[in-house]
Amino acid sequence: MKALIGVDGSSGAFGAVRFAGRLLTGSQDQVALYYTPPEMRHPSGSDAGAEVIDRARQALAEAVFGEARARLPRELAERAHTIVGAKHPRQGILLAADQWRAEIVVIGARGSGPIHGLSLGSVANAVAHAARIPTLIVRSGDQATEQPAFKVLLAHDGSQASQQAADFLGRLHWPAHSTGRIMTVVESLHAGNVPEWLEQRVRDDEAEAMAQAWLKEHEADKQTKLAELAACCRQLPPPFQGQPPLVFEGHAAEEILRVIGTEQIDLVALGTHGRGMLERLLLLGSTSDKVLSQAPCSVLLVPEHERP
Repeated sequence: MKALIGVDGSSGAFGAVRFAGRLLTGSQDQVALYYTPPEMRHPSGSDAGAEVIDRARQALAEAVFGEARARLPRELAERAHTIVGAKHPRQGILLAADQWRAEIVVIGARGSGPIHGLSLGSVANAVAHAARIPTLIVRSGDQATEQPAFKVLLAHDGSQASQQAADFLGRLHWPAHSTGRIMTVVESLHAGNVPEWLEQRVRDDEAEAMAQAWLKEHEADKQTKLAELAACCRQLPPPFQGQPPLVFEGHAAEEILRVIGTEQIDLVALGTHGRGMLERLLLLGSTSDKVLSQAPCSVLLVPEHERP
């Protein structure tokens, strides 16, 4: 697989390099490092000044690439491509990914700007919303880890997009002792939030019979979802084997975020449904957008595409 990693010299970007290196293997994967040096101006505006600026930008790029390579496994580092961009990273990363035929884009959630908390940086947000290939938004610090295992969660809603996310997980290299869970969320039986006084008022014999029928259908739907997840789980990579699927009731994004917290997930994967360019730029979708913006862990978004 070909992975393009955006770097900018920040701790967040170098954390993304480390994170990606744990999911890739030198024998099967390739890495390209992308960096757009900042604009520089010489006070005199002379030709000599322009040459100095070009050399300075190239030296800066080499320094950033060198630091990024140092955070990759040796096999990947030795074969890593480097791409010096001329456009703003919001556009340059996507353009480079297309030209290099990347199969995944990796970027840190926060760049070198004054961004705090879980907020996405402008570059990460723009790339996540516009990319046509899987995008990994990494929330991980730039520290070497003695525990390379991952806790990964696949949020599955039964759609083609979710299945394609499941398929993509099989293309990644999972370190030993990693564990995976698959989950889905069904709409709560009380999704309408009917007031208790009104519920009691309409609770005549006919309404009670309808409620019991609805409850029976709802439980059957949950069992169907559980069976579907179990079948999907058997096709997932080894970390997911032996882990029972999870079915919850409620709002999808809220339940996904809750599981991320309780299970201490390192990476959550979601499929995103196909849209036109304008819609992708405006909104990924209510669930994926909320998870992307609020999850304390890294997020892998796999956009839906037509199967051949």
